[in-house]
Amino acid sequence: MENVATRQLSILPDFQVTKSIEGLLPLPQIRNPNDPRRKELKELEAINKVIDQKSHSLVRRELQAGHGYMILQTALFMRLTFWELTWDVMEPICFYRKLMEAQDFDAGRYDELKMLFNPKPSSARVSKILGTIQN
Repeated sequence: MENVATRQLSILPDFQVTKSIEGLLPLPQIRNPNDPRRKELKELEAINKVIDQKSHSLVRRELQAGHGYMILQTALFMRLTFWELTWDVMEPICFYRKLMEAQDFDAGRYDELKMLFNPKPSSARVSKILGTIQN
């Protein structure tokens, strides 16, 4: 059996169906173009637009400052690593010191023994150490 309401809806044109559904929904009906609330809405929309633009510029400025800080920090580390201190100095700092600490490696004693048994003739420190051992 076909429902009577369904049959009536199929006979009605689309605009009448839409109009009848709008009548069932509680929508605010503001038809007056001079309603003072429209003016208030436009003012609030203008203020909202200004706030939105300011917030976007503040976020952009903060992101650019953070990016600039990262670039500056990277440039400083590169300068220290490859020009000022050279990689020969930076490499042990980066990798070996932590491993030496983990193994309880005495780097000072190692350097001292290395200089004693592998002397460099031009080194004044090695000859000083060898001189005290020979005496």
